[in-house]
Amino acid sequence: MSIKFNPEKSGVMVFSRPPNDHSEDKTLKIQGLPIPKVDSYKYLGLVLSADDDYLSQHWDQTSEKANQAIQRLNARTLWSFNRFEVSKILWKATAVPQLTYCNTVITMPKS
Repeated sequence: MSIKFNPEKSGVMVFSRPPNDHSEDKTLKIQGLPIPKVDSYKYLGLVLSADDDYLSQHWDQTSEKANQAIQRLNARTLWSFNRFEVSKILWKATAVPQLTYCNTVITMPKS
């Protein structure tokens, strides 16, 4: 039994390239299989992109998740007895874990 590499679960992404670098035509291969070039890649829940701001897609997806969580909370607490208290408990139980996942590995730029 041998381990086989699956190129569909991998991708090559260049974060910064010198202006005169023509490495676009080079292909990386592992076990003779070419690895596709990608503009963004999701790794452990963190979306990395080849843009100038490598976390821009991650922030967009995180803010979209937060908006969806707020809408779900509003729908569920519409007819609750104590709407504020129920919303607070549900927010802490469902939305906060989703939004804070992977935050410990994100490097924040100095601004």
